[in-house]
Amino acid sequence: MSGTAIAWYLMKTNSALLAQVPAARIFCGVIPLNTARPAIGVTSVSGVDADNVAMSGNTLVTERVQVTIYATTYPSQKTLLGLVKASLPHTHGAVNGLTCESITPAGDGPDIYDDVTHLFEQSIDRLIKWHR
Repeated sequence: MSGTAIAWYLMKTNSALLAQVPAARIFCGVIPLNTARPAIGVTSVSGVDADNVAMSGNTLVTERVQVTIYATTYPSQKTLLGLVKASLPHTHGAVNGLTCESITPAGDGPDIYDDVTHLFEQSIDRLIKWHR
């Protein structure tokens, strides 16, 4: 399990987000080709383990997680961006059996439009600290 699993679980259990994007189109990892839109992918950008001096026991991991939104219109891209942000609140505690220390913003990506596929895309990053 990882920070991506924490973000994925929080989004797949958020009713407001699920009203716009079915759970089957929220992926942990790469979005398969020909997936209907809107769709969301959750990937890991980087991670750092912070072991204690004894190098044993509980390890705190800080993982940068990127959530990428694929939409069919610019307004829906922005709506989904807001829903994703709301589904990943500044929080801590147990998430699907993992101990989540914190979820904090780490920046928004640019607006991207692909004129071949007519897809609107944007990503957000979150720093997710969790215990391994």
